[in-house]
Amino acid sequence: MTASSQPGIEQVTDPYAVRAIREYLKDFSPVDRDATDLENFTLTFRIVNWVFAPNVPAPDPTSEMGSLIIQRRVRNGEIEYQIEQQTEVGGTNHLEAQILCEDNELDTLKSWNIKTRYMLPSGKEDERLVLAESGTNREGTICLGSGQSFQAENPVVSQWTVLHHLMTRGNEHTHSSFELLQDLSLFKPNQTLMYDGPLRIDNKDGLNVGTFVQIGSGIQPIHYLLDDQMRPQIVTFSILAWILKDIT
Repeated sequence: MTASSQPGIEQVTDPYAVRAIREYLKDFSPVDRDATDLENFTLTFRIVNWVFAPNVPAPDPTSEMGSLIIQRRVRNGEIEYQIEQQTEVGGTNHLEAQILCEDNELDTLKSWNIKTRYMLPSGKEDERLVLAESGTNREGTICLGSGQSFQAENPVVSQWTVLHHLMTRGNEHTHSSFELLQDLSLFKPNQTLMYDGPLRIDNKDGLNVGTFVQIGSGIQPIHYLLDDQMRPQIVTFSILAWILKDIT
């Protein structure tokens, strides 16, 4: 099921890449500063989702539910990522990850550590929901600390590391194949990332972007919207979106 076939959203005529967050975009202001170094940068996103409300016409309302920070650094011929994510669902979900990647076009995953924890509304950590995991990717053999293993036929990326590929190499001819290790734990093979055409966002100033779409096993289409400076202004996952807040 694509974003355009979500209950209530299919009646809306806005472009499918932003259909679920169309009302949020009316007041959207794109980030207009540039990263000083496209090999060493920090992206900060707001996490926005469509909230189903029976008495409100779709796709209203939308709400900010958290934040995401993606930091990329080149060190000693390898690529290091630091990920920090917080989402509010009752309490606060915290996710932290350290990822080591190959220095290649797709930042292929090599090894990683990830920790998640949940803070109750009272501010107390729920020890039952603390999870720590590690993993490696050696020539396509993915091994997780839990004992699971997968065999990859293509380069392996995460949803956090694929953005660099678009920022530095995205164009009208983009057509890349890879395997997705979602949240560094869920293996989703046979992914394709390709150019999906230009789009104008009708925010208060109007914004022209190029769109890229990712399709593949186990996911709904993911849409990446980059401006003419190849800044990832918006990423949409059906009814969820990352909205760029800052880039340094």
